[in-house]
Amino acid sequence: MKFIAPLLLLASTFAAKADPTFTTNVHQYAVKAVCASEGELAESEIFGFQSTTINLHNPFYEDTKLRWKLAAAQSGYQGEISEFMDTDLRPDGAMRIDCSQIRRWGEEHNALENGGFEGFVVIQSENELDVTSFHYAGDKESARSVEVETYQVRKITAPERVFQCHNGDAPMEAFSGWTSPQGPVRFSSAAGGQHISGVPWMTIGGTGPNLARYPNSFFFFTLDFCLCDDGAANVVVDSLRADNYAQTFLDGQILTPSVTNNFGGGPAGSGSLAALPSAGQHQLVVFARNFGSSSNTPTRFGVALSGTLSFENGYLGQCE
Repeated sequence: MKFIAPLLLLASTFAAKADPTFTTNVHQYAVKAVCASEGELAESEIFGFQSTTINLHNPFYEDTKLRWKLAAAQSGYQGEISEFMDTDLRPDGAMRIDCSQIRRWGEEHNALENGGFEGFVVIQSENELDVTSFHYAGDKESARSVEVETYQVRKITAPERVFQCHNGDAPMEAFSGWTSPQGPVRFSSAAGGQHISGVPWMTIGGTGPNLARYPNSFFFFTLDFCLCDDGAANVVVDSLRADNYAQTFLDGQILTPSVTNNFGGGPAGSGSLAALPSAGQHQLVVFARNFGSSSNTPTRFGVALSGTLSFENGYLGQCE
């Protein structure tokens, strides 16, 4: 099983010497979730439309790693249990797990029943989290019932050091570890206009493609990952689009050719580096530029990046 981390949804060299048999206390939450329309779940009494959204918040002044999986419940017998999806939260950071992610991950791991999901989202984290779920039942126009529930932590002892030197899976939208020295990194889908709508765009601050704080400026987005002894990684960029200019690098090597003003369509940049074998710290960098305008006023800026970072025997973030 390989770890697949998002190049969409975007955190120097130390050797990692983690002991894979090291036991650790894990904070776990089991959140009830239903994502279904009438007729999607066989032999169930689901009427109309039901959806669950889960909000996670890191209340501490340090980053925390977390992962989540699906445990499907089917009528009279145990359903499928998915692999984990890994991500992290910065201090005071928040994220949501909604039915679009649950359906996508459930489809990949055969955890859906006639296209719907009923069961638990199991969340594990290094530190305690604030975990709240919002459950909606009715139809898409009017609610029959709305329930909000807060979940208490259960502390368990894991048989391995699950947040280091591991294998796992995560969808592209799950990881929030992209950082930039120029400000908070944000993702949002473009509303349309000149930009391709429905595509997540990565920007500095605000939502994107957003108004850049400085016209005719350079920007850097970075994603750090660590490979343990005998670890290896494979990096693939399927699509790179920019407003106005972007190029990607891995450990200083060119990963994709540069692209310019392809935010509305046309060919997208792509590239890959396979079987990266070196233990220690590695870094993926997106270099971007906003050309500004002739009037020297802020203009729209953003990068749309899709692809995968796959690795065995490693973890996201700085080597510890």
